[in-house]
Amino acid sequence: MGFGDSWIIKPGTVFMFAVIAVFGFGMYSWASTHLEDTGERSIEEGRQAIGCSTLDVDIEEFDVNETHTRVFFQPNKDVENVYVRFRGEENVTRVVESVSAGNIVRSSAPSTNFQKVSVKVDGCERIFSQ
Repeated sequence: MGFGDSWIIKPGTVFMFAVIAVFGFGMYSWASTHLEDTGERSIEEGRQAIGCSTLDVDIEEFDVNETHTRVFFQPNKDVENVYVRFRGEENVTRVVESVSAGNIVRSSAPSTNFQKVSVKVDGCERIFSQ
């Protein structure tokens, strides 16, 4: 027996445990960051879904005159961007920014060929239509 044969723990075993420890730490770091990001994203999506479910936009008036088509609408919550789409032979979309709850807002398009209008709030999948 030589000097190297009497080791209780062989150097290869120590190296293998070191590699496993480094790999395990890397996996733990990646998983904790990934799960935290996924959790935050899920919470935000849940908040949006709850906010969207209680959102209501009343279309007060849809008016077609000789030169323009107008719509008056009123959201029940403060919203950032509202997309008003006038639908007819050609579709026209207008963006109304920063609408406060309870305010009646007007949007118009320069044509009389529109038969319908729809209102969509940014971040919400619901579409309110006339």
